[in-house]
Amino acid sequence: MVDREDILATLAAMLGQEDTCYFCRDYILHDDPSEFRKFQLSEEDRVTIRAFRSTMGLWAYHVIEFVKFDRETVGYALSCFDRFLQTEYAREALSDRAVFQLAFVTCLYTAIKTQEPTSMSPELFSKICHGSYSVEDFERMEGMI
Repeated sequence: MVDREDILATLAAMLGQEDTCYFCRDYILHDDPSEFRKFQLSEEDRVTIRAFRSTMGLWAYHVIEFVKFDRETVGYALSCFDRFLQTEYAREALSDRAVFQLAFVTCLYTAIKTQEPTSMSPELFSKICHGSYSVEDFERMEGMI
């Protein structure tokens, strides 16, 4: 039999982790520019980031549907990407569209690798991106993420 106190202690620990370790600010939907000020982004840049993230998400759904993977994998990729964008490593991605795209596609690659029974190689992702990024680019970005 499970002790009520053990359950409450476990839930309290999980809530504590949600507030600290796993916390992710909703910087896209809210108009609080504090996170963007950290990277000195203008309102125009914020709008561009929102639009480009949306475009990349739609693209990811097309890829996932084409290969018949679970659509939830895109959710994992977006979560990973959003968390990455809050780190200091994202500074370049927030100011360079090509790096932004590389970071997103790498998050999708990683989500597929961790969530799906069959993975897609970085070589295949390089081909999907018409050779814009090399295997080494994906591997380097995956290390940063």
